[in-house]
Amino acid sequence: PARAVIQRLSIRRETSGRGGGASMPSASSSDVHRNLLQLLMQSGALAEEELIELYASCVEAHRSAARAADLRVDTNVDTNRTVVDRLLREDLKAQLDPLGLKIAKMKHRDGKVYYGIANLRDDATASVANDMAKPQQEFTHKLINAIRRSSNRSIDPMDAQNMRTELEEGRMTDAETGLCLDRLVESKWLDKDSEGTFLLGVRSEMQLMYARDDAVEV
Repeated sequence: PARAVIQRLSIRRETSGRGGGASMPSASSSDVHRNLLQLLMQSGALAEEELIELYASCVEAHRSAARAADLRVDTNVDTNRTVVDRLLREDLKAQLDPLGLKIAKMKHRDGKVYYGIANLRDDATASVANDMAKPQQEFTHKLINAIRRSSNRSIDPMDAQNMRTELEEGRMTDAETGLCLDRLVESKWLDKDSEGTFLLGVRSEMQLMYARDDAVEV
């Protein structure tokens, strides 16, 4: 499955203008780098072990670029872990800084280490809400901020549903609210425990690491 995803998202090698031949990727901008970054940006956040598997699939899918950038899969998992960390947090820094983006790393409450995309800009409007209607955007911000400020950093399902009644921009039905909550959990902005209680997801926690004011930018 991982290889199939990589093949669907494979990036065509750039060609040089006059000669039409393939351009040589730099060590920090190879197809392996770009493909892995694309996968991470699509998902928003990925567990470290999953990223290591995807890195191996990227190296396999882009063999020539991997050789040119001196990227390989080692038999030692810890070595691959170090390479993935360097690739994401050092090699790609120059490309992400101008965009106001940063690759964050943190250990989440499930015990797993995650990497994800954090927006560093003050005017960051929701990566999560780019394709949401205004009511869903407002609901998301209100909900995440309510969880953040609660004493136990959580909110029960009824209170979460009722937050739709506080919206200033439009309305949401019960069904729309439920679908929005499901989507936020699926995309890792929220977590949901066995009792249905909502907590901050790993993407929200990562964004909070770099938030510049009292509002949570999501």
